Amino acid sequence: MGAFHRYTNMGMKKKRAPSLKKRVRDLERLLAKPDLPADMREAKRLELKGFKKEVRKGGEAEKFELKYKKIKFFGKILWGFMNFREEESY
Repeated sequence: MGAFHRYTNMGMKKKRAPSLKKRVRDLERLLAKPDLPADMREAKRLELKGFKKEVRKGGEAEKFELKYKKIKFFGKILWGFMNFREEESY
């Protein structure tokens, strides 16, 4: 990578989209305000409901990934142990 590459993105960071949990917290804070118009309140309430559903799905996916990771880990241990036992028997 040449000298030119160092200066291409100097001082320019990409902005990340806020996480789902942060969006949920922000919407809950917004809905707690008493002076919010009714139509906006209803729209934000529906948006909040959707985000909560996505957060719940994400939690279930993480739980499944952890379970699958454990299965793979123990499978590798057992497979290694079985191969070790076969080598001993010779």
